[in-house]
Amino acid sequence: MATIHHTAVVHPTATVDATATLGEQAIVGAGVTVGAHVRIGDRAILWRDASVGDLATIEEGAVVGEGTEIGAGAKLAAHAKTGTNVRIGIRAVVMSRVVIGNGSHVDDGAHVEMRATLFGGVMVGKDAFVGNRTRLSNHTIVGVGAKVAQRVVAGRETVIGAGATIDKMVTLGQRSRVDKGAFVPPRATVPDGGRIDKGAFAPPPAPGPKQAWLG
Repeated sequence: MATIHHTAVVHPTATVDATATLGEQAIVGAGVTVGAHVRIGDRAILWRDASVGDLATIEEGAVVGEGTEIGAGAKLAAHAKTGTNVRIGIRAVVMSRVVIGNGSHVDDGAHVEMRATLFGGVMVGKDAFVGNRTRLSNHTIVGVGAKVAQRVVAGRETVIGAGATIDKMVTLGQRSRVDKGAFVPPRATVPDGGRIDKGAFAPPPAPGPKQAWLG
């Protein structure tokens, strides 16, 4: 039988695996499915028809929107929130106080850092990285393996190609495009409709053995 704190609330139509754990004052809504070995933290909320895959973790105060799917092994950290019909992929990581808008998709293995905001319809590709306090406006696309550093602002319908790197505090205008594998240096501004081709800016030297790329 699942380990459910006596103050947690589980709707009668929800399905909670016998190996799951629900914390204090957690709420599991109608039609929700909670998989094997899932951990739901204190005061977390799973709204109607959400699903949480095996071995996933929903930490304290996190909110999973209606119809949202959390993949197996994924993590939604403390006080992160998703809108409706969001998909968080297998082993994806969404850190604390991230806000993900309706219909957005964070693919398998992607990582979204603290306090980032993804507005509606944003797509973050497999193994991509989104830095802390970055804001991705509606229908922005971040390609497979792309890296978007901290405090980047991307306008509506921006496209960041697979393997591209956007360094810190960059501003990307609406409908701008960064090509596959391109690099945008810190604090650069790309105008509305602008395009950055691969090779437009020289990437920084590869980090040494004691250095790391800081998102």
